[in-house]
Amino acid sequence: MADSGTRRRLKRKDLVAAIFILFSEEYDRRGVDSILDIEIPLCEVRHYLLARFGIDYTSDSWIWTQLSKYEEEVAVPLFRRHEGPAGLALGIARDMSTYFQKQHLYVTQKIKVANGVLELMRNESEAGKGPPSILLGAGSTVTRIAEALADSLGQGPVPPPGASPWRVATHNLGVIQILGRAGPLSGMVELTVPGGRVDPVTNLILGNNGDYYSSLALDWIVEGTSFLRDGSLYVESASESLVKSAILHGCSGRKILVLTGHEAVAEVPQGLAPFGRIDEYDFVVLPRVSRELALPSRFDLAFGALRKGYEPFILTWNYEILRTKAEGPKA
Repeated sequence: MADSGTRRRLKRKDLVAAIFILFSEEYDRRGVDSILDIEIPLCEVRHYLLARFGIDYTSDSWIWTQLSKYEEEVAVPLFRRHEGPAGLALGIARDMSTYFQKQHLYVTQKIKVANGVLELMRNESEAGKGPPSILLGAGSTVTRIAEALADSLGQGPVPPPGASPWRVATHNLGVIQILGRAGPLSGMVELTVPGGRVDPVTNLILGNNGDYYSSLALDWIVEGTSFLRDGSLYVESASESLVKSAILHGCSGRKILVLTGHEAVAEVPQGLAPFGRIDEYDFVVLPRVSRELALPSRFDLAFGALRKGYEPFILTWNYEILRTKAEGPKA
């Protein structure tokens, strides 16, 4: 997407993606409770685009117009604006409740977590057994794991004829779209899905599929969550909560919880029931961040109290993997 001398502007989709990456980087740097709390003057956005892509946007209003036109194309809000001390400032829309909207949030954090999960499954899978059998659950963070797997398989050596594929079960339509398409991944991934109805808001196949999940022979189960409070885990949809509970409590295999660092809340939205607890997972994968501010975020405080049940397992510049102190994997 860099300027080639003839290209003077990013495509709208690329412009939107670049700005959401900027918000993810600012979220890490500032240590705020939510990425929705961040506002960035558009003059700073222009400086960022110039430094990163070599493209000089001279008009704040032109950028806002392009973002507004993209929102019209996708038919959902993504941004908000107001006049601040430094001029026009940009923020993320307050109501980011659909899967399409959520996939734009915490982009760099999700990529870090996805890479961590993939490395964990590869390094800890049984030697000589071949690729593991995994269940990828709901959410845009888990979808990033499918993207990381697809990229890794697409860039790696072509497996010999008869080689075992990665066996992936999922009700996540984002995962299905990435791993189920024809092309370089053909023969490398064996994808299975449950029956049910499609929920366009959560981008999931939902139904009474508890028996389906419990019948699978799995090495790994990967799930995310929307809210974390006092160790309990919640999602917005009651139907999705039932599925997540069935997966957590009915499936064999080691269980991984992925977090991006925004999930802790002071109060859970009214009417939600937990689908499980954090201490029911064998591993927790988090992004690592380096913040300029000394004050811990709400997530730092909430998760800090839960660390006593886990021990450090893998620590890199980009992600942190914690392993439960309980003996043996949870079935």
